[in-house]
Amino acid sequence: MKSLHMGVVTREFVSMSCWMLVLALLLAVSAGRSTGAQASSTQQQQGASPFANADRLLELGKFSEAISELETMRSQTPPPQGLAHELGVAYYKKSDYPNAVLNL
Repeated sequence: MKSLHMGVVTREFVSMSCWMLVLALLLAVSAGRSTGAQASSTQQQQGASPFANADRLLELGKFSEAISELETMRSQTPPPQGLAHELGVAYYKKSDYPNAVLNL
């Protein structure tokens, strides 16, 4: 009987951990949107965003193409500021949560 109880506790812990991870992702994406809006208005004053084409691809649902374009920006010296966040959001929209967490 004791082992059955431990199994239930373990499952509940794993379930709660998964929900906490999802909540953390949502908070990170939400925080990025507010700072992204500030950065976006600054970039509009200075010129077009380096992520404009990738953002357009994301809006069209072409997640893999947007991610590919963003990944090529990693080789730029220096990489555009906010690239990791943009990649995290793209992976999140693609439902690739492990890669989203790595980039957010």
